[in-house]
Amino acid sequence: MLAGCTALAVNGCSSRASRPTSVPAGQPPTATGSIPAGPTPGGRVNDGPALTGSFSSWIFTRAALQSVLADQSVVRVLSHGKIYVILKGRQRPVTQVKAIPTAVFDSFESLQQALRSHTLPEGTGAVMLDLEAWSLTPVSEQQHAFDYYTQAAAAVHGAGLEFIASPGRDLVKTLDPNGKGPIGQRLLSIGLIGSVARTADVVNIQAQGMERDTAAYRSFVQQAATQARLGNPRATITAGLSSNPAGPAVSPEQLSAALQSVRGVVSGFWMNIPGHGPQCPRCKAPAPEVAIAALRASGDTTR
Repeated sequence: MLAGCTALAVNGCSSRASRPTSVPAGQPPTATGSIPAGPTPGGRVNDGPALTGSFSSWIFTRAALQSVLADQSVVRVLSHGKIYVILKGRQRPVTQVKAIPTAVFDSFESLQQALRSHTLPEGTGAVMLDLEAWSLTPVSEQQHAFDYYTQAAAAVHGAGLEFIASPGRDLVKTLDPNGKGPIGQRLLSIGLIGSVARTADVVNIQAQGMERDTAAYRSFVQQAATQARLGNPRATITAGLSSNPAGPAVSPEQLSAALQSVRGVVSGFWMNIPGHGPQCPRCKAPAPEVAIAALRASGDTTR
């Protein structure tokens, strides 16, 4: 989710909308179950970074990355990792650190059109699909999210690019409209994270809405990451964080605590620094200083 305002938060499985045939109905991959690992997406080799306790994978919009790079401690932290920078239109990558130009789409239709018309930003190396239960994603794609993520991965890999899957937790409202319980647990129960991981190079767990509750954040991210790795052991797993998600303000201490709680669980984060806009209508002004404080605490800045 581009602005980072949607959260991820087990009930029994109910009927699901359009599940890929590779995952038998009624047998979704879960954090405690298993499914056979699929082939390396598109024939690509992506072993994923080893979980050594260091954070080595990062996702930022260009504006967010530029704002945190004003701090030299953050420059040192990020210079040791792999950075995906989301570009729009004619935006150019930042110059302070090496980053992979990345395009993000809210629908498979727009992603496919961009690939066919060769209108991705210059130098694009990765493409993200961010389907959510909002007006930016067609209802038909929400209802058949399993299939559209599979199709998107094939199209992106066919173009020789990395594929990042970042499904919104609120998709469960469409995929499992009669389910009960916390949205995040319902999302795990239908197996969407494990399914999208099978063909993704990177899986982003949209957990940022839970970051005010460190224990809940860690629990959900840990379960989702386990499910993703059961789907594809080679995938890189990141989790969402936000300096100012919708709702009460998040303190630097809260953001840092959430980040530290999943050390050794994920390889890095999509660090959202949203402002008010279509992707986050309830967000307030950007708060880069909160993200900077958390990033300072995320790694060894003396190297």
